[in-house]
Amino acid sequence: MFKQVILTAGLNCLLIIIVPTIFAMILTFFNRSSKQMLVSRFGFRSQIYFGWLGIISHELSHLLVAKLFHHQIMSVKLVSLRPTDATLGHVEHQYNAKSWYQNLGNFFIGIAPIYGCSLILLGLASLIYPELWSLLRLDWTVLDFTQLHQLLWKIISHGQYAPWKLLVYFLLATQIVFGGFDLSRQDFQGSLRGLLPLVLVLSLLALGAVLVQLPLVAILTKVTLIFGTLLGYAVILSFFYWLLLRLITR
Repeated sequence: MFKQVILTAGLNCLLIIIVPTIFAMILTFFNRSSKQMLVSRFGFRSQIYFGWLGIISHELSHLLVAKLFHHQIMSVKLVSLRPTDATLGHVEHQYNAKSWYQNLGNFFIGIAPIYGCSLILLGLASLIYPELWSLLRLDWTVLDFTQLHQLLWKIISHGQYAPWKLLVYFLLATQIVFGGFDLSRQDFQGSLRGLLPLVLVLSLLALGAVLVQLPLVAILTKVTLIFGTLLGYAVILSFFYWLLLRLITR
């Protein structure tokens, strides 16, 4: 039983900690690099003009999750237009170090924008251009290039106003991608403060799951696949804009 508990705890940590952290690092790399290229070519405020909606979404994600874990909110600035400010926005919060729940929340507060902005991207897609959802339902393992080309053409040309809707969606998505997915050093450091409590909670859950024979890993795998789809979608968009800026700023 001990080996089974250790294995389950390890898989829990993989699904809940390691996978999201890898996505967070990839998204941060692409979008921080994109903002740097944007600023170097068009000036400091260009990152705000192109990403103000994402910046607000980023800070709101921190704020909502901080409230969820009962942190005390000290100061909120959703977006700053002044180059002299240290950050483009901030949410300052305090927590009770003796509360395991509030300590645990630090991990999720730190990476909250990764999930929050991904959900906003898909929410915008469902409202503005629902046809994009068909891409997320594909079985990529059996799809050949011809089928993919036909599907993409159908999505782009579907309906009288499809090109305009697609343009509106990508303009809004640009805002979210540029401004929302760049986690700061403080965000990562904040998440680290919640790492040990989270590992302990996941280990206890693993022990309980083994004792009552609950398929916890299967449940967490399904949840991870759902969010993995969200984050994969965000990575594709982030890479697209990063590549576009690389070409523009050459």
